Amino acid sequence: MLSVLFVSLCIIHFIQFIQIMAVRDNKKADKNNQEIDPNSRNLLGPGTTITGEINSDGVFRLDGTLNGNLTTKAKLVIGKSGVVKGDIQCKNADVSGKVEGKIIVSELLSLKADCSIKGDIITNKLSIEPGANFDGTCDMSGESKTGTGADANANATPLYESKKVDDSKQSKEKPK
Repeated sequence: MLSVLFVSLCIIHFIQFIQIMAVRDNKKADKNNQEIDPNSRNLLGPGTTITGEINSDGVFRLDGTLNGNLTTKAKLVIGKSGVVKGDIQCKNADVSGKVEGKIIVSELLSLKADCSIKGDIITNKLSIEPGANFDGTCDMSGESKTGTGADANANATPLYESKKVDDSKQSKEKPK
């Protein structure tokens, strides 16, 4: 009688174990099949250098160096130590570091006081803090012959060209 009870308990525990393992395997399968979360966070840290192309669906923060193009469907943040030598395409961007290449932003591009941009900008909205350095052209038309928005403006002719002003060469005379 005691051995029958013991065998019954062993069978019950074995069945429970199999059920737990099945649930765990289903959770693993769900994780592998789930869609990419656009709110995901990605980071290229300081002291890290990548040569190649980066494509992301989520928010991307870059504090290291990228020698190549970066495309994200969400926001891009380039920190003070961040360097990009290549083209950028994203939804929104805050730039505090250095960029050499074309920047295409479909919504808002914010150039912070510490940033240095050498290349063309195509965006719908632009915010530039005093002290930001920008050498290139900027297209903010929002429309082109092929459509609307920054993505459509990738091949548009720039409307504005930046020029550095040398304060020492400006006339010191007072107006009469």
